[in-house]
Amino acid sequence: MLDRSAARALVAVGADIVDLSVEAENVPWPGRVNSLETLSRAAEELLEARKHAGSNACETRIALVVTRSNLPLVPEIVRSLKGRGVSAVSVSNLLPTDMEADANRLYPLSLDEEVAVRSKLYTQFQHAGIKPELPRFALSTERHCNFVRSESCFIRWDGLVAPCLRLCHGYSEIVLGREKEVVPWFFGDLKRQGLAEIWDDPGYVPFRWRLRRALYASCLDCNLLRSCEYAKTTESDCWGDSPACSDC
Repeated sequence: MLDRSAARALVAVGADIVDLSVEAENVPWPGRVNSLETLSRAAEELLEARKHAGSNACETRIALVVTRSNLPLVPEIVRSLKGRGVSAVSVSNLLPTDMEADANRLYPLSLDEEVAVRSKLYTQFQHAGIKPELPRFALSTERHCNFVRSESCFIRWDGLVAPCLRLCHGYSEIVLGREKEVVPWFFGDLKRQGLAEIWDDPGYVPFRWRLRRALYASCLDCNLLRSCEYAKTTESDCWGDSPACSDC
C-alpha cells in the first residue's frame, strides 16, 4: 500500500511518473480492502505529497486492464479517481493465461462495436479530467509495438533487460483460443553492462528497427496457422526472426 511516507519519499527522490494499477474485476473485493478505496487513497497521498513539497514530480497515472466483466464498472472507477490528481489512464487488453480467462477478453470486436466502446471509455475519462490511452479492440492490419514506439524496454527485478513486459518471463498465454508458450528473451544484464551498452547491442538495434517498420511475420491472418509449429512459441517465427512478435 502506498501510504503518506512512501508518497513523500517518491516525490522527494523526484520520480517522474507513478503508475497505479487498479484491480477492477471485483468492486468491492469480497473479504478484502476495497481496491478502489485503496487506489483513490494512494492517489490522494501522492497529491498531498506534491503539495507538501511544492513539487510537480510524480505525475500520477492509472493502469487498467479492461475485460468483458469489468467494462460496466468503469464509471465507478472514474468516480473514485476524479479530483485526486490523476492525469492519465492507460487502458490495455487482457492477455489470458488460461481458457477461463480467455472467455473474459473483450477483443476482437467488430469495427462498429470498437467505435462504440472506445468512444464511451474516452468520454468517461475525459469528463473526469483524465487523459485516456486506449487500445484497439478490433483486429487490424496495422501493427506497432508500444515499447519500440516509445523507445522503452523492461528491466526485470534481477537486472535482466527484456524488450517488453510480455517477454520478461516464461509462461503460457492464450491467443484467441490457441495456447502459446512465451519464452523469456533478454538483450543484456545490468549487473554486467550499462543500459546504454545494452540498448546499442548489435542484436537489439536491428530488432527495434524491424518492429518499428512492422517487418515481421503475422500469425493471426495466416492460412497455415492451424498446422504451424512456429506459432506454438515466441522463440522464433517463419521468417527466421527471434524472438517472435507475430502473435502479439
